[in-house]
Amino acid sequence: MSDSVPLEQLQQLWDRTVEELRKGEVNLPLWEAAETCVALALEDDVLVLGIRSEDYHRAGHLKAPVAAHQIRAILERLAQRSLSLEVIEGTTPKHWADEKLRRQQREDTARRALEKTKVDTERELGSWDEVSTHLAQVYNTLKDRNLPWVAAQYLLDSLVTVAKVEWRMRQAPDADTHNIDRGVARVLHALSGRVDVPLNVVGLEYVRVKRWQ
Repeated sequence: MSDSVPLEQLQQLWDRTVEELRKGEVNLPLWEAAETCVALALEDDVLVLGIRSEDYHRAGHLKAPVAAHQIRAILERLAQRSLSLEVIEGTTPKHWADEKLRRQQREDTARRALEKTKVDTERELGSWDEVSTHLAQVYNTLKDRNLPWVAAQYLLDSLVTVAKVEWRMRQAPDADTHNIDRGVARVLHALSGRVDVPLNVVGLEYVRVKRWQ
C-alpha cells in the first residue's frame, strides 16, 4: 500500500537523513552511497530509494547491518514514525513500478511451481506411512511454526492433502475401507500432537475440509 506523501517531501526527508548521517563517525563509502540515492516511494512504512546502475555496487554500504541500523534510527527520528529502507537499481518511479512487477511475476511463478510440486507429491503418496513422513517433513521446514496462524495454515493444508489421498485410495477397485479409515485416523492423531490441537477438533476440521473437496 502506497503512502500519499509527495516525492519532494520524501526527497527532503532523505536529504536531511544524509545530513545527519554525515554528523556521525566518518564513513566516506557510506556517505557517498547515501548521496547518490534518490527517494522514489514510501510504501508500507518502507522508504524506497533508487540508485543509478553504475553506482549500484555502492548499495551494499547502505545495507550493512550497522549502517542500516544507523540510517533507520535517523529516519524514524526525523519522520516520527517507524520506517525501514529499501534500495533498488534505477532512479525513477517507473523503475520502482517495474521492479514491483518483476517481483510479482517471480512470486507468481514460484507459487505455481509450489502448487505443481504439491500436486505431484500428493499423487506420489501411496501409503499412509508416506503421507505421515511427508507431512512431518513439511512441518520441519516451516519458518515460525510456533506462531499460531502458521500452525493453523499447516494443519489446514495437511488436511487437504490427507483428504485428496483418502479420496484417491477409495477409488481403487480393491480399496480396503478398514485400512483407509485406520490410516486417516493415524495421520490425524499425529497432526493433533504436532500442532497441539485436540484430536476431536482436528477431526471436525477434517470433515469440513472433505466437504470442500
